[in-house]
Amino acid sequence: MSSAISFLETMGRTPGLLNAAKPALYSALSDHAVDQAAGWAILTGNATGLTEVLRARTHLVCGLVLPDCEAAEMFDSEVRLLAKAS
Repeated sequence: MSSAISFLETMGRTPGLLNAAKPALYSALSDHAVDQAAGWAILTGNATGLTEVLRARTHLVCGLVLPDCEAAEMFDSEVRLLAKAS
């Protein structure tokens, strides 16, 4: 599984690899020793299959918890300053 994730990271960092032809992509998958199921999902663009192979979660939630009121006020003022700067 880590070889597939490593390959996806490499794919994201390598502009030519993202839109590479299937033979070049297959060669790169072999070079990274990506297992067959994950490699097939990547080659075919099967996001659902890759999610299943990697046992990944498709829905993530991110939250921000501030420790106290003073920190919340400071955070609010920084957000307002950033909003004005945009």
